[in-house]
Amino acid sequence: MGWIEDLRGKTVALDTAPLIFFIERRQPYVDLLRPFFQAVDRGELRIVTSTVTLIEVLVHPLRHGDESLTHQYNDILLSSPHIFTVPVTPATAQTAAELRALHNLKTPDAIPLATAINYHADAFLTNDRDYGSITSPQILKLRDLATSTLPPENGERHEFCGGPCSAFARDLVLNHSPNFSLQTTATSGY
Repeated sequence: MGWIEDLRGKTVALDTAPLIFFIERRQPYVDLLRPFFQAVDRGELRIVTSTVTLIEVLVHPLRHGDESLTHQYNDILLSSPHIFTVPVTPATAQTAAELRALHNLKTPDAIPLATAINYHADAFLTNDRDYGSITSPQILKLRDLATSTLPPENGERHEFCGGPCSAFARDLVLNHSPNFSLQTTATSGY
C-alpha cells in the first residue's frame, strides 16, 4: 500500500482509535491497518504514542473484566520493540496547551498530537477530528486512507491489488486475514 511505503523508516505517532480498530478487529479499518502493523512488527517503521493511549484502550476491557484484552494492550504498548509508549512530560503538556489554545482542541486530542510533535514523528495516524490547519506532522486519517486505498470495482489499475481489480480480487484483498505475530485474537463486546 502506498501510504505504508511512504512511512518506511519513519516514526508514526499513533492515536488510540487505530490501535483499538486493529486489535479488536473493527471493520472497516482492520484490513487497512493489518499491513501497517505488520510493517511495524518487522521494524520497517516505528510508533510513538503516549501513556494516554494506554489509559484509553484499557477502560473498556477493565470495565468488562476482560483480562485477556487488558494484557494484550499492555503487552503491545509496553513490550513491543518498535512501539514506544512515552509519558506525558512537562514539554508535551506545554505543547498540548498551546495546541488547545491555538486550534481549540480538547485535551484528549491535543496530547497525542503534542506527543507526535515533541517526539518528532513524521506522521500522526488517527481517525479523530479534523485537525484543521495543522500540517506537521502529516495527519493521516483512517477514513481518508480507506477511501483512497479501496480497490475500484471497475477493473482499473490500483495499488491495492497491483493491477486490474476484479470484484473477486477486491473481495479477496478486503477479506484476506494472514496470521500476524502481534496477537489479534481478542474480540470486542462493544
